[in-house]
Amino acid sequence: MPDLTLGVAWYENQGADAEMRGLLEALRRKIEELEGVELLGSLTKRELYREMARASLWVYPAAFPEISCISAIEAAACGTPQVASRYCALKETVADGETGLLVAGVPGSEEYARGFEEAVFSLLNNETRWKRFSAAGRARVTAHYQWSQIAKEWEEWMERELRLRVQSSGLRASSEQNPQLSTQNSEPGSIRQSISCCMIVKDAEGTLHRCL
Repeated sequence: MPDLTLGVAWYENQGADAEMRGLLEALRRKIEELEGVELLGSLTKRELYREMARASLWVYPAAFPEISCISAIEAAACGTPQVASRYCALKETVADGETGLLVAGVPGSEEYARGFEEAVFSLLNNETRWKRFSAAGRARVTAHYQWSQIAKEWEEWMERELRLRVQSSGLRASSEQNPQLSTQNSEPGSIRQSISCCMIVKDAEGTLHRCL
């Protein structure tokens, strides 16, 4: 499909852009040598979403061990089907055969390249399937990726883990024994208390400070 254009962009992050200046400059030079590839550059979130919504596909031949991949979620929210690696968290973030297609194999290998190409063309050549994936992506984000829903899932998980640990240790507590423990909306003999969470932040002091 000679009329296709690959757009390469990232969202605006002045600190990260400065640290990656050398890599980005090398990327710019490489892209200038390629036909059908456009370097969109550093975009604001609004600009990035506009480009995502205009795109036919969001493609990510990932070799990076993603732990979620917010970009894949953002693409789905924009109604843009995804083609990505069947690797790490992408297997959960992208619903294979529902909101996008996941390609198995080792990125960079000939087998993977053929599989990725087939996945891209199979979606571009099937308008009915593309529309179904687009609608399913929006619906999935609405159902599973709202902060209210995420907070509820975390709370339920934490309460379940706490209950299991208390039961396995043989501990019993009640609000009478410890005023700091509340049994409201809990089963008799269970403990309901606050839980501390630890987030590891590598080379991102600013992110950690904002969370604190």
